Amino acid sequence: MASRTLELCLSEVSKCHLFVGILGDRYGWVPAKHDIPSAPEFDWVREYPAGASVTELEIHLAALAKPLGALEKSFFYFRSSQFLRFDFVSLL
Repeated sequence: MASRTLELCLSEVSKCHLFVGILGDRYGWVPAKHDIPSAPEFDWVREYPAGASVTELEIHLAALAKPLGALEKSFFYFRSSQFLRFDFVSLL
């Protein structure tokens, strides 16, 4: 992964007015270190516990770290593992 991945992802999330998280069975990519600029808007990332995926950091920024009301503009959808066992052929 490129060294600017985390910086770019978090910068885009901070600009959004609506966040849609679509989650499945994977935790996501965990960078070896949080390689981010020394800008003040990334201070919280440096204090965040190590081992977080980019997805977790995006969710935190979009829905949990913003002022009250951000959660109302955040939507999460989870794929059920039972989906993989569903027999779609029987519907035909």
